[in-house]
Amino acid sequence: TVGSMVMMVASIAMSAMETSAKNSALKRKQAESNKQAAAQVEELKRITGREDTISQEKKSDRAKEMDISLGVLMAASADGGRTEVGLGRLAGAVAGTSGLDIGRIESNRQEQKSQRRSQSVSMIEENFAQQQSTNEQISNNTMSFFGNAVGSAFTGFGGEAKLDSMFAKSAPTKLSTANLWT
Repeated sequence: TVGSMVMMVASIAMSAMETSAKNSALKRKQAESNKQAAAQVEELKRITGREDTISQEKKSDRAKEMDISLGVLMAASADGGRTEVGLGRLAGAVAGTSGLDIGRIESNRQEQKSQRRSQSVSMIEENFAQQQSTNEQISNNTMSFFGNAVGSAFTGFGGEAKLDSMFAKSAPTKLSTANLWT
């Protein structure tokens, strides 16, 4: 009847609106997640840049300290307090210690940078997996809507009764579409 057809069309329209709302909510949530992941990656980049600057300043400070220590040693030896060989040994010790310090500073910087890079990659991979899941949910919602709409239209236009009559004519025993869907 016309009334049942109108109800079927209204039901399909309502279902379309619900599916659209679900998909829109999923897209908004994913967009927010994308934005948050990008901000976190940018923050890690900013921290890395700042740590690089601090590390460079530490190495520079250590090199200046070494220069001052060597200057003090040279001034002390000018008074005759040290031999040239002794001064050379002290200078080597100061330079070696400073070199180790600078090497440790650089090693620590590289380690921290590597950890932040790993965090960034992990965040990006997690966000990508979430994006794939969201896309799959949207696709499932959409396919479910169309499946339900086609089923409603099929039933609403008497399709089940037509199939029943076709099976009744061609099959020796009566088949029902109700058995097909269970």
